[in-house]
Amino acid sequence: MQIDTKAISGFSNAVESLKKYRRADLVDEEGKNILDKLYTDLLPEEYILNKCLLDNTTYLIGRKGTGKSTLFLKMENELRKKKNCLPCYIDVKTIYESSQAQNNDMGYLGEYFDSETLKKYLMERTFIQSVLIAISKELSQINKSNIMKAIGMIVKPKDKQAKEKIESMIERINNNDYLKEIEVPILKQSHLNLQDTSETIKSREYQVGGGETSINLSPDGLSANHKSGINFNRQQEDRNGVIATNNFSEVFIKVFEIKTIILELKEILELLEVRHLFIMLDDLSEIEDNAIVTFVDSIIAPLNNWSEEFIKFKIASYPNRIHYGNI
Repeated sequence: MQIDTKAISGFSNAVESLKKYRRADLVDEEGKNILDKLYTDLLPEEYILNKCLLDNTTYLIGRKGTGKSTLFLKMENELRKKKNCLPCYIDVKTIYESSQAQNNDMGYLGEYFDSETLKKYLMERTFIQSVLIAISKELSQINKSNIMKAIGMIVKPKDKQAKEKIESMIERINNNDYLKEIEVPILKQSHLNLQDTSETIKSREYQVGGGETSINLSPDGLSANHKSGINFNRQQEDRNGVIATNNFSEVFIKVFEIKTIILELKEILELLEVRHLFIMLDDLSEIEDNAIVTFVDSIIAPLNNWSEEFIKFKIASYPNRIHYGNI
């Protein structure tokens, strides 16, 4: 049997590519993409790929190493071949880790958070900021591509409008002074609401039960006791003026003006003659639990639900580390 050394060498190079990079681009020695030749679907007639290419939000659930990232690469290739579709790949873990490393000087927020909650808030704030910028930059790339295709011709006014809108969006999302003007009033109102809640709780103390079980509601929280020694105690996390972490999603939706961003995304997509934006989120399950919840509730669900079919998510997750929120 004759050994095809060229094929063996090519396969070896592809394997090394997968080892070296978090997200491998499968190319040969000449830089040509060889994914179409190497990709093999797990089911006949490329059922999984075709299912993922449908115009709906999809969760890809599988353990590490089962091929979710490779499937995303294949999906990108196929979506680029389609007219009026734009794929946008985001490595959630990489963006999350980079947001942890950023040192934000936002001392004005100390009034609303204790030190630990402030650290968490800033990290998740930067994370949301980075994801929105990544989406905007992806739109910028397709606009540049359109302009390059038009070299030698008059650049369309729509391309110029799209460029200006994208730049404006990135500037606004990235401008902390602008965000501060929105953020402070929102946090002040949240702070007042929590104080009102605390006062209401102080005015009511109930003891329900008798015999073996009692339930108590007090300014210190909710507690239940039983003769058997089982004790449940949930402290009121925000009674000292700290914005509770489960309010982060609501705050971020307002701070980053998610509804406005959706409208701008739709306008840009229409200018670029794109009907669907497919956002592929890789490694979502590799970030902290609270960050997953905040990310889904403040970004994924609103963009998915309010965009009127413009935006569809493809989300790679591990089993038992999935949060659907209100999607």
